[in-house]
Order: sequence, then structure tokens, then C-alpha cells
Amino acid sequence: MAYGLKYYAEFDSTANERYRLEILQFDYAGADSEILLAGAPIKHTWQTDEPKAAIKGSSLTATLLNDGTLPITSFYSTNDQEFKGRLYWGTQLLFEGFLVHDDCIELMVDYLHEISISFNDNLGLLKDVPLNDNIPDFGGYPAGAYFDLVAPSPENFIYLYNTNFVPAVAVPFTV
Repeated sequence: MAYGLKYYAEFDSTANERYRLEILQFDYAGADSEILLAGAPIKHTWQTDEPKAAIKGSSLTATLLNDGTLPITSFYSTNDQEFKGRLYWGTQLLFEGFLVHDDCIELMVDYLHEISISFNDNLGLLKDVPLNDNIPDFGGYPAGAYFDLVAPSPENFIYLYNTNFVPAVAVPFTV
């Protein structure tokens, strides 16, 4: 699965911090094009329904300017993972997700206007999926360590399955 950079835009925050939006397309190998952003270019939001959740999904809405060269049909695809969006703060990646076709909006006019496109990281889709449903099975045991109390000895033993780690006797280690 190779994504190629198709569109990009750079902007500064009110604190003079540099941001970069990149829109990549699956199997794209052409030249990249700079796009125009609106006055409030990016809105990055997180799901906050459960504050202590281990997985928190986020989404990104970009507001672009269409001067007649970038209609919303430029982002149309039947493949839900055709376009990927990335947001950088300097060189730090803040967001990466896929275009949500249902959340894209454009007025049908022939003058300079805004279009809104949304990206979702798809992590929010995992919040109700048990972790053990996604661990691969290696002969009955997923990779990792398991603790077991072996009778009749009161000592705890650690069994390591499907891993290259072999602890040395009497040498402490952290699991």
C-alpha cells in the first residue's frame, strides 16, 4: 500500500508556529500541488466521551479554497481509504487519517469559495472492540508473557511463548 503526496498546504498559527497539511492518494505517482486554505484552515477534534479511555479517536476538518481548479470531485472515490490526510506541526506528525466522503461539503458556485473535507483516524471505531479479539493466535498463545502459580510450589513462574526473549537465571527483568 503506497501513498503519494498529491496536495499540500502550509500555514502559520497565531503563535507563529508552522503547520503543514498533506493529502496523499493511494498509488499516486504524479506531481504534488499546493492548495489554498481558508482563514480558519484546520479543526482537529478528539472524542471525549470517556476521559480515561485507552483509545481516543480524532478527526480533522480542513477548509480549502476552490478557485475553480480544486472542485470537491477531486476527492471522490469509491475506496474509503483512497485519500489520506496528515497534519504536521513543524516536523511532528499530529494527525493521520482517511478522508470521510460523507462529510465533504461544497457550494455549487463559480466564484472563489470554501470547500470542507474531513478526515478520521478510524481509532474511534476500535473503542468497543475487545483487545483480545485482535491479538494473533500462535498455537493457542499470543506472543507475550503469562504468569502462573504452579502447585504445590508457592513460587510464581513466568512462561514465555512465541518470543525470542530468554531470561537468564537470577537476573531480574521487567515484563
